[in-house]
Order: sequence, then C-alpha cells, then structure tokens
Amino acid sequence: MTDPTPSPTASSVSLADDAARQGEDPALESKLERLREVVRTTWGFDELRPMQERAVRATLQGRDALVVMPTGGGKSLCYQAPALLREGLTVVVSPLISLMKDQIDSLHANGVAAGMLASGMDPRQRREVLAALDRRELRLLFVSPERLSMPSFRARVLEAGLSALAVDEAHCISHWGHDFRPEYRMLGDLRRARPEIPIQAFTATATPRVRADIAELLGLEDPAIVVGSFDRPNLTYRVQPRSDLLAQVLAVIERHPEGAGIIYCLRRKDVDQLSERLTKRGVRCGAYHAGLSPGERAKVQDAFRRESLDIVVATVAFGMGIDRPDVRFVVHASLPKGLEQYSQETGRAGRDGLPSECLLLFGGADYYGWKTIVERSVAEAAEAGHRNPEGLLEGNLGRLGDMWGFATAPMCRHARLVAYFGQELSGDCGACDVCLGELEPLDDALVTAQKLLSCVARCEQRYGVTHVIDVLRGSRSARVQEKGHDQLSTFGLLKGTPVTSLRSWIEQLMAQGLLGCTGGRYPTLHLLPAALPVLRGEETPTLYHPPTARKRSRKRVIEIEDADQGLYEHLRELRKTLADERDVPPYVICGNATLAALAARKPERVEDLLEVRGIGQKKAETYGKAFLEAIAAYAPANMP
Repeated sequence: MTDPTPSPTASSVSLADDAARQGEDPALESKLERLREVVRTTWGFDELRPMQERAVRATLQGRDALVVMPTGGGKSLCYQAPALLREGLTVVVSPLISLMKDQIDSLHANGVAAGMLASGMDPRQRREVLAALDRRELRLLFVSPERLSMPSFRARVLEAGLSALAVDEAHCISHWGHDFRPEYRMLGDLRRARPEIPIQAFTATATPRVRADIAELLGLEDPAIVVGSFDRPNLTYRVQPRSDLLAQVLAVIERHPEGAGIIYCLRRKDVDQLSERLTKRGVRCGAYHAGLSPGERAKVQDAFRRESLDIVVATVAFGMGIDRPDVRFVVHASLPKGLEQYSQETGRAGRDGLPSECLLLFGGADYYGWKTIVERSVAEAAEAGHRNPEGLLEGNLGRLGDMWGFATAPMCRHARLVAYFGQELSGDCGACDVCLGELEPLDDALVTAQKLLSCVARCEQRYGVTHVIDVLRGSRSARVQEKGHDQLSTFGLLKGTPVTSLRSWIEQLMAQGLLGCTGGRYPTLHLLPAALPVLRGEETPTLYHPPTARKRSRKRVIEIEDADQGLYEHLRELRKTLADERDVPPYVICGNATLAALAARKPERVEDLLEVRGIGQKKAETYGKAFLEAIAAYAPANMP
C-alpha cells in the first residue's frame, strides 16, 4: 500500500527553501513588482492574496509547484498572471470544455491573448486558434489532457515556444483522488521528453496522500508545495436528516429570494421529480443530468451562466467550470460520496466572498446506496484489469465513511472539514448549525444513550437500525415477536419517540465511536469499546434533537462600503444588458462585489473606476463610459 505521507517536499520545507532561494535571486522582487502591476492593470486587483503570492514566486523562479487552493481561492490567477510576464507560451491542461470557456471569456474581456482547443469547436475557430498558435501570438492556450498526449500536437506547441505547463484539476491524476481520469497520467510524458519545462499543478481538493501522488506521477522536481486554507468562512454549513425534502428545499430558497442556487440530487429521476415539484410551486428552475440531450444540458447551463435562470436541480455532472460568483446556496439532497466532492460542490457557493449557505440533507439509506455503488464499480474495475482493486475499494469506502462522519457527528462543520484536509481550526466558527446553536441539545442524553446501547446489546448485536428502533418503540411487528424481542427489558423504553429522532441519535452515537455497523447487504449494529463507560454512567455523550427546516430571515447581503441598494440593482441590469450584447455571462463583465463598490463610491471619472477592485485598464476602457453614465443618470433621478 502506498504511504499516504507526503515526501520531504512538505509545504513547510518548500516554503523555507523558497525564502532561501529568494536571497539568491536579486531580480525576484523586481519580477514580483512587475507582476503586481500586470494584475492591477489587467484584472483590477490591488494586491495578491498571501497564498497567490507564494505560488507565483515559485512560478517566477521557474520552479515546479503544487498549489492547492479551495474553490474561490483564486488559483487561476496563479498561472494566468505569470504567463503575461514569461516569454513564450503557457499551456493549461483542463478536463472540461466549460472550464476552459469560462476562463477564455474572462481573459478576452481583460484583453489577454488566449485560446482554447476542444472537441465540438467550429472548424473555422479551430483553424484560427492554431494559426495564432503557429504565429506565436498566444500567451495562454487551454487544452484537454487527451490532446496534449498526442505526439504531433505536443511537437506543435513545443515549436510554438512552450515555456510552462499548468495542470488544472490535478487531483484527476491520482487513484486516491475523487475524480480519477487516466488521461492525466499521460502528462508525465512531457516531463520525460522536456524536463527543463516547469510544471505547476493546481487543484482545489487534495488530501496529503493525493498531493504526494500528484507530485510523483507528474514527475515534479523539488516542487514548491503551497496549500491554502480549506476554510471558507463566508459559507454557513447546515446538516439535517432528510424528512420532507420539498419543504426543506423550499425553506432554503425562501431564505435567498434573490440569489442563485444549485440543488444536487443523486439520481436522474430524483432531479426530474424535484424539479417538477418545485416548478409547480412557482420556482423558476431547470433540470440538468446526463439523461438529457447535449443541447438540453447546454441550454440549462448557458441560462444559468447568463443569469436567465437562477436555480438548477442537477446531478453532480453540473457545476464544473461554472464560475458564477453570486451562488447564494448549495443544497445536497442526499449524501455525497466523499468530502472532496462535498468541498468542491459547496465551494461553488459564495465565490464573491459574500455570505452563502450550504445545506446537506441525508438519510441512512444514502450510505448503503453509495456503498453498493462503490463495491460494484470496483468489481467492474477489477474485471477490467485494475492494478490495485483492493486499494481502490479501501480508498473509496474510507472517503464515504469520512463523509458519513461529517454528516452525523455533532461538531463544528468547518473544523471537521478542514481537519480532513490536514488542517486545524480552533474555536467556534460562528458559521455552522452546531456553533450557531441551531441544534437543540437533548437534556437526558446519558439515559437515552444507555437505552439505545442496551437495546443493541440485548438484541445480541445481530440486528440493524430498523429492528432496534422497533424494539425501543414497542412495535408488535411479526419479526419482533418471532425473535422474542417483545420480552426484552428494553422493549418499549422509548415508546412514542419519533423514528426520525431515534435514527438520528443512533447515527450520532455511531459518529462518536460508541456504535459500529457492519457492512454487507444486511448491516448490523454492535457496541464499540467506548460504549462501556457510557453504559456504566461514567461518561455522557452529546446528543442533539434532529434539526427541522426553519425559515431564517436573511437580508440580501451586499455589505460593501454601504452600497446604494437601488443603484446596485440599476447597475446589475446594465451589466446584464452589456453581457447579452457581447454574448458572455454577466460575471465576465464584473462581479457582484465590484458592482457593490461602484454603487457605494459612485465614481465620476474613468480614473476613479481604476480604484475599484475588479476593474482593470481594459474593462475601464470597454465598459467605463456605460457605467459612469448610468451612475450619473441615476443620482439626480433618485435624490430625496
């Protein structure tokens, strides 16, 4: 089995080495200042975030690097900005066309010479990009891993002056990652053919084991490893047992009446059913899954990107490459199969840095449904000749178990999530159902836990959750009577207690390591050693009542420099008009935070626009007049 511990290229060692190297390179600070100026004039940002600066330092030194930044952390800037300073061509490997297109739209809006080559492109467009490549006019070229693995194409980009390779979504190269793609493994061929060309790998989700795998398989030499914080403080995490799915989803939608949202379902039929039920309730939403035609999927995705549609009900096939920054909520209608997926999917909320909500709804059947899927897929992989099916099964079931623990353990959701990625978060986060005090503690937790644990023991640790609950509630079912369990001392001890409460408490005891559950088709409960002190009354576990769907009043959050709400909405409409005229999503024009800053400052000159974060020289030249005229016209018309 592969050792999950990273090699000596751990982040602390690499960053210390960076500091030493900086002393050896007197030109580095000059390069950094030039890069900051490029960022100011091109993207309109006054400064780089600390993790971004560490990443670009390595890039400017011509080093290999592995950069892990959560969704919304700004990792794309780490390879886009250096490409404008570096001589030659930077090739960016990306797994999805939508990922490429969003970045290309934004780069073009900022005046950057960039192109993409992808299947489905118009032949004329492909010829134009290839001609620009051959003329060495492009600074950035986005391609799929399959295309770069072709020897003829690889020779072409080398001839065009390839000087750096950026591998986006680099976790796809690892068997231990959550989205393995074998095509990524062919990227190592370029390193073997041209070892002098630096490679920077980027991903939003990678555990220490996956990071080590990425570095090894890409052949990274003494890479700078830069790992940003996995905490997203602007996201509020809530977890609820799934009871009335429609009511629970509607409660979230009502809390965010003007925001965009994504609702993830496990199966296609779940997507169709929920989308239909929401539509009947007057919710303007679209359905997205692999069972729809490519045209139907493209229509929904495009409508969401262009803000013609604000809510999408989808399978996990939706979301990659969607950079819409004003997604105010993400709902999981069932348990995801791992915390990597959960982190990536919830990370699509609040990319503009404003408060957003992530609600996870789950049930006991979710775990076993995923377990069956995992076991079946691993069996198929083994039949197809997978080199390590046992390791694949272990990794997938381990990730599923971690996801289950996150859903059922009554502890800070932020702390639990960052701990999975090897980081720590101290104190209450103030942004999850546990730390906000939204979960109601059970007053008689010790007695209730003892009754639950005793019933499992009296049933000889041979029965599942449903049977144990039937005994505790005093059910006279045929099975209970057939086994003689209506004669047990624990029979009817929790009569009248809702099934949802009992199931939730059992799951909480499992998450706290007091109860275990066997695998297989008929899982059974059993006591773990930590249950004995509880049974003896020496330790008291923490149990919470199952949370219920509640409305929480929430104002639309702009919260940037006291933005004028009316002007903000006026500028939002103008942005949509400008975007439609240019056939791009509104966020390519500018983000919500930029609109809010404009509505707060009310600039009067083009020079003033350049002081607003998110507006660079190109955008000021292209859109400045329209925004300034709208602001000037709005003010007199709305004087009190």
